[in-house]
Amino acid sequence: MKIGVLMPSCRPTLVAEALDGLRNFPQEGVDSVHLIAQKFSRSEWETCVEQHDPGVPVCFTWQPAGGPVYPLRWAHAATHPEIDVWINVDDDIEPIETTDWHSLARFVHEGDYGVVSGNFARSRKLMHRSWPPKDPLFIKQPFTNMSGGQAVPKRLVPVLSGEVKDGMGLAPWYFDDVQVGLTAYLMGEQPVRWRGSLALHKILSPNGLNGPSGLFSNMMVRHTMPDPQWVTVQETPEGSNYDFLMPRPADITPEAHARHKQLQEAR
Repeated sequence: MKIGVLMPSCRPTLVAEALDGLRNFPQEGVDSVHLIAQKFSRSEWETCVEQHDPGVPVCFTWQPAGGPVYPLRWAHAATHPEIDVWINVDDDIEPIETTDWHSLARFVHEGDYGVVSGNFARSRKLMHRSWPPKDPLFIKQPFTNMSGGQAVPKRLVPVLSGEVKDGMGLAPWYFDDVQVGLTAYLMGEQPVRWRGSLALHKILSPNGLNGPSGLFSNMMVRHTMPDPQWVTVQETPEGSNYDFLMPRPADITPEAHARHKQLQEAR
């Protein structure tokens, strides 16, 4: 089983921490890191990779004006059929001693689940809230988000990178990690969260894609909302910095549940 870490980024400083984490806490079975770099110069990114060797090959792609990350992730994955499982991460996710991406990958590779997300803590000071892991270890959901790394098997890649149909496919989805789990659910597979792996996920770190110095702050980037046939997206209250609330599993529609059940029974 070959495992690839799939990481788009516009923040070299956070990538450096993520690569150092992978070197300090190697993840069994991880064969390569696939860094899709945006913004900054090619030489700056090359220096970052050279100075922070993760201990496995880094497949480096520089697309300074690449746009929304969902198409970048899965168009890239489609060109690497040798990878059996992708660990889908953001640049602010760092593996530590409690991280077990190999088990996440095994669960989807063996067909037990469609997408498996690990647990996370925003910092080491907050780890006590989630570690040691609580029961139940597996929590079934209609979709999962990035959390502490999201394992995605290559059998999903043709749909994730394919023509947009039935609310799935290669589009600039606004909630790209939610869309991955939702796609698995609509294919009749079961997404889950697994509490047995925990990584640092420094969410709301400055200068992300949507931050004041982020890629989207100075570009006219249009996103596609999830299909309302499958999931309901709520607008944020007036005065918020964001336009829409992150969908919750409770926002899945009856039509999505019916489709999932029908396809699961036919498997």
